[in-house]
Amino acid sequence: MRIFPPGFTAEKNRDDGAAPTWFLKITAGGADYYLGEDSFDIQNFSGGISVLGWVRSWGKITEVLSGGLNELQVADFDLDVLVDPDAAPNIEDLATGFDLEESPVSLYAWFHGLDAATDPPQEILRGYVRDVSLPEDGMARLYIEDETVRLERHIGRRVSRLEFPEADPDDVGKMVPIVFGSVDRLPALAVEAGIQTSLPSNLDAVAIAFAVSDATGIDAGEVYQVDEEEIRIDQVAGDLVTVTRGYNATAAASHTKGAILWQKKDRFVYLVADHPVDSIGKVLGRVGDAELDISAICSIYTGQPGSELAGYAGRAVVTIPGYITAAQAVDLLAVDTIGVSDTISVSDTIGVNDSISVSSGSHDHAAGLQITTVHPDSVIPNNSSNYGFTGDDEQDMLDGNLTHTNALGSAGRHQDIKLAQAASFSGTPTRVRLCCHARNSDLVLNFHRNGVYQGSLTHNNASSSPATYKSGWMPLPAWSDLYASNTRIFLQLNGNSYIFQIWLEVEFDPSTSSSGAIVAKSGAATKSGSATKAGSATKSGGVYLSGNSTANTLVGDEILVSVSRNLAAPGAVIAELLSTYCGVAAFQQIGALPASYRFDGALTKYRRAIEWLNELAFQSRSYFRMRLGEGRLIVRPTAPAPVKAIGAVVATSRRGRALSREKAPLEEVVNRIALFYARDWSLDGSDEGNYREVAEGIDAASVGKYGERERPSLWRFDFVLSPEMAEDLVLSYLSLLAGRPWRFDFEVYLEHLELEFSDQISLDFLAGQVVEISEAGISPGSESRADVVRFVARG
Repeated sequence: MRIFPPGFTAEKNRDDGAAPTWFLKITAGGADYYLGEDSFDIQNFSGGISVLGWVRSWGKITEVLSGGLNELQVADFDLDVLVDPDAAPNIEDLATGFDLEESPVSLYAWFHGLDAATDPPQEILRGYVRDVSLPEDGMARLYIEDETVRLERHIGRRVSRLEFPEADPDDVGKMVPIVFGSVDRLPALAVEAGIQTSLPSNLDAVAIAFAVSDATGIDAGEVYQVDEEEIRIDQVAGDLVTVTRGYNATAAASHTKGAILWQKKDRFVYLVADHPVDSIGKVLGRVGDAELDISAICSIYTGQPGSELAGYAGRAVVTIPGYITAAQAVDLLAVDTIGVSDTISVSDTIGVNDSISVSSGSHDHAAGLQITTVHPDSVIPNNSSNYGFTGDDEQDMLDGNLTHTNALGSAGRHQDIKLAQAASFSGTPTRVRLCCHARNSDLVLNFHRNGVYQGSLTHNNASSSPATYKSGWMPLPAWSDLYASNTRIFLQLNGNSYIFQIWLEVEFDPSTSSSGAIVAKSGAATKSGSATKAGSATKSGGVYLSGNSTANTLVGDEILVSVSRNLAAPGAVIAELLSTYCGVAAFQQIGALPASYRFDGALTKYRRAIEWLNELAFQSRSYFRMRLGEGRLIVRPTAPAPVKAIGAVVATSRRGRALSREKAPLEEVVNRIALFYARDWSLDGSDEGNYREVAEGIDAASVGKYGERERPSLWRFDFVLSPEMAEDLVLSYLSLLAGRPWRFDFEVYLEHLELEFSDQISLDFLAGQVVEISEAGISPGSESRADVVRFVARG
């Protein structure tokens, strides 16, 4: 409901006195023009203005509904303007000399005699010139639409080759996600995936010069992978490449037409969101139908200050190192119909005489396996801070006596713990595991041997009591592998932790060690006898293979991430979309939503802003409207709360009331709802099968009256994750849509000008019927016609 100044309110409520006046502000060529039916001046308003009497007639301001139950709301009107031949410029000059669509227009109401300093003209509608025409000599017609027309712009940014020349072709054209709340398994977009091309024909295992489908971007010195083989590009001439086959110790092989050549890179970059996020959790690589957790090898950048990848400031990004593949999957069935007839007989009369004797001295042979411990030698952080470690601490850790009582580091700190060369151990090692004695721990220990990740120990425990944690066993081929130059323990702290001791446990076989052993052998072995073979063997039949062979699949070809952003309240989400993508800074939520209402999802489709804003409003049981430069989220009430009573309507010339009543169309009744929610973001599209949950409800009384009536396409709610919210939405919409309320269409005078769309009112001329205004139109009057407000209400 609009709020007017006291003097203006008193004038609009009067039955007599000064007539209201209307004027339109329009901007052309940087100058403001005020158009009305009469010429007059208004002091103390915008520095003093002069209204030009060019308007011949005002059209009706009408709110137009479209789009079904989750309708878009737009108001428009038109007016005829006379061409004043004595004015320079006149409306024809403005219409033909400038693009009137560039600047907003505003419609004002005022009353003569008011002091504009205390009771200024009131802006009733703001919009833009949608069209302008000169239908006849001496007149122009302006078509005005409210500011919703400027929300026709599309939200988001799409991946393009211009911005990302190495983007995966499958991701070119896709929109970079806009994330809010928590989203699980959201596909990230490969924007640095290397150059890709294919073989236009079969390639044997020896050819070093061959054509590719497209050599654009391929340069000499680069390495490409095709199936299991790596090749190095030596020369490029058009689409013909000369290469070194079997590069990096891979085997040269034959490849079939259509095989993909993918550039090997030190890293692949995946764009998660077009803005900073608060956290990125698990990262999964999809291989066929399987999803592999590759979080441990990824570098994560939230886009927040201090966590940004160079070249991607303010964007959430994940990188993976190099070219990661899953082993080739082969499914071959061998059918063998060979028949074998073998009549060979064997006679063996060999006799063996073995008189060997063995004598042994002392032999060190312990039964079973044993475990020993290996301690890190030093702690080397990855920046200038040593987090409280000293040389003595390092020695304590080496000796197994480190009892550090200060937190090793704050959230997100890392350090490498290297191993010292120790005295030789006896026996042969079999496996190794990570061990840690700590409290209040939120840490990750990763073991890298010879530069290759082996396994990790992850622990999150808020207990203040120290405890010992151990990882699973990892293979250890040799003792020397513990002390290679690039073998280390990588420690990452996600919160403050007290680390008392870190060590390795190695399981080894002591039986391979011996000392002072004396072994002597004596005796003899003799063989005698004979062996004979007789008979024949025959084979018949054939062998054939059936099945399929699936070539290697890039783990990095599709990356899914769990991402979270502290922006989930429906009003906050809509406010940010308006300010960031639509240039609308002002926002207001009218009405309260239940505490369970929040949005968890992402915008991943390139759509008009008004469509997204309306969809988000519908999924939070609200309307979205623009009013005077302000975006509004208007919560649909579930209980009547009238803001004003209307006692009478305008009378017609036939002494009746300007009132029509009709029931809402049967087509709008919805009495059964299956609301699909908790979308699986790893799947594309909004089919019902892409949601993990469904909330259902039915209004039995409505079904008894009208039969079952559903609108399935309305209830796929991508941004709802909470079961409480889904259940409340079902109940609320059933209460709003299961019946056939009356629709009332009537006119009133300007004393009700403050009422607007979605206001609830009481119709006292109909025994206090409570209705909600669905349309609020205005007909500016003239000397021969009164100013009226037209309402269409439902209740």
